[in-house]
Amino acid sequence: MEVQLLCADKVVQLFAVPSPPENVKLSLQGPVAVRVQWQEPREKNGAILSYIIRYSTDESFPFADWEIKRQNGENSVSRIGYKELP
Repeated sequence: MEVQLLCADKVVQLFAVPSPPENVKLSLQGPVAVRVQWQEPREKNGAILSYIIRYSTDESFPFADWEIKRQNGENSVSRIGYKELP
């Protein structure tokens, strides 16, 4: 869904949030790293500028406290390694 707003002499376009990535797969990359791979969302609703990957070594932590890794929107794979794990 796209909405256009007119602001003085400019047009601002707002897009709806995309659907989630599809076919998310995790694979171990040695004892201290994980490879995350996915396919683009079915409904992108505009350009995907980046993906946000949230992770934790302790699932009992509140979600808001999980680590965040941003991945360029052109890529559909990321590696979380030992230097990034808390």
